Amino acid sequence: MSEYNELCRFMNSKLPTCIQEIRCDNCLYKGKFQLVGSIPIELTNLKPTMYDRNHRSSKVWNTEKEVIDALLAIGIKEFQLADTSWYKGD
Repeated sequence: MSEYNELCRFMNSKLPTCIQEIRCDNCLYKGKFQLVGSIPIELTNLKPTMYDRNHRSSKVWNTEKEVIDALLAIGIKEFQLADTSWYKGD
């Protein structure tokens, strides 16, 4: 693993998992939801770039409820919602 990838993994391990609503005006995914911060690998897609052939990015969902269900399905019970409040499951 490259030093850059190790650094990214370390930094992501220190961040919370957060849901973000995509709000860009001229964006294909406007109004949809994605994860930012510490993103579980199960909820990512492999998107190789010129600089990193192992680059992964968040999957995109149509509703915040779908993201919550996906997080709960893999055992993540505490995360930040798109409105910046916290979801703290049992």
